[in-house]
Amino acid sequence: AALRPGLDFAPLTHINANEPGSGKTYLAQLILAMAGLIETPPTPFPSDKEEMAKLLVAKAREGASALLFDNIDGPVIAHPPLCTLITHARVGARLLGFNTSIDIAARMTVVTNGNQSALGLDLRRRGLTIELDAKSETPSTREFKADPLEQMRHEGPRYTTAALTIVRAWIEAGRPHTPGAYLSGFRQWCDLVAQPLMWLGVRDAAAITAGAITQDDPQRELLGALLPAAYAAFGSQPVKVKEIVNWFPPRPAQKPPGQVFGQAQGIAQPLPQGDEVADL
Repeated sequence: AALRPGLDFAPLTHINANEPGSGKTYLAQLILAMAGLIETPPTPFPSDKEEMAKLLVAKAREGASALLFDNIDGPVIAHPPLCTLITHARVGARLLGFNTSIDIAARMTVVTNGNQSALGLDLRRRGLTIELDAKSETPSTREFKADPLEQMRHEGPRYTTAALTIVRAWIEAGRPHTPGAYLSGFRQWCDLVAQPLMWLGVRDAAAITAGAITQDDPQRELLGALLPAAYAAFGSQPVKVKEIVNWFPPRPAQKPPGQVFGQAQGIAQPLPQGDEVADL
């Protein structure tokens, strides 16, 4: 967050908690405080791409430097305008009431959070996920001795300076390269954020994102099951799409409405109707 104004592109940060009250919103505010943004107002996550485009354009025209989508219910949908903002630092939309489109450059720190929430498939390579496990059934009842966010209100510049000093020290040391993952489209971020932290012995943040790309991907899992089966059936010979379609077993016929199927005998018995119901 401290470096975001100087980076062309940066992945979003998603905070996932296993229970409400784990501190995901607090952590999001703490991250944004590193950029000097204290108490960033949360924004509801738009339900469709049109609303997302309108929101991003409005925020860009305001000159907003951060977006906080709080308490997202379910997966974080990869709306195309949001994906474009993250990887191209631009937002665009058609002006309401005019036959005119606008395109605005925008460098925003984007933070999302939710309970039992995950980034949508097309956002996984564009985001870094933080998993919060409070190890408590009632995390909201915990007590803490310190209040880091309150400290940031009074000493924010000191912590931001410390973060920038790490990067400066890494540059002065000759930009030593630590082997790690690389995120396509985020070279600056990998060089100026991930590399200095790995130089200090911190886990490779890019590797976390790279691992999340293939995790819990139903399409990838389906393809992984399909391709070996198709190879076993057709080998390496050319095959027509029609042959592949016919290779799949036919879908089972839908049960006719108003019938109960005898599971033991495998026969259908009509449900009573009309006067038969009255006789029952």
